Amino acid sequence: GGQCVRTWSVATACHNLANNGCDRRSELSWSIVTSGVAASAALVCAIAIAWPARRRSWWQWPALFIVALCLAAPGPLIGLSLRWLFDLVDWPPWNFLVDNSILAPATALTFRAAPLCVLVVYLGLRSVPGETLEAAALEGAGSIRQLLWVALPQCRSALLCAWLVAFA
Repeated sequence: GGQCVRTWSVATACHNLANNGCDRRSELSWSIVTSGVAASAALVCAIAIAWPARRRSWWQWPALFIVALCLAAPGPLIGLSLRWLFDLVDWPPWNFLVDNSILAPATALTFRAAPLCVLVVYLGLRSVPGETLEAAALEGAGSIRQLLWVALPQCRSALLCAWLVAFA
């Protein structure tokens, strides 16, 4: 017999997606929603970790530990650990939420994507000039207001990049 040579092309992929897309529309849409929710949660976590760590302070070490721990943890271990944690609560509404929603997979994806988001957001926040933050502080802006109204608008591209990395 002859040897079967497999090939891949964009045209074939588009053709297969067009012909089979209707059959798998629900699965595809739920995958996109789950990734979007996880990417957004990972971005929020990354901002919460990277904002205090942007200065040379003691907070950098716990942030580095969190990032290293999430990067080193294998995906199946994260999934099993989350399942164990979710099963600790024996409350029917909680059990329904865990079993019939995207909470569990979105949480696992958040843990997997958060370290990469932290690295991108950290570098983006470090690029905000200190003089700008000092000027905001002199105008009476607290740390949260500096983050929301000064730092985040200046690093929108880094935030978008972090979200796209987490979504992928």
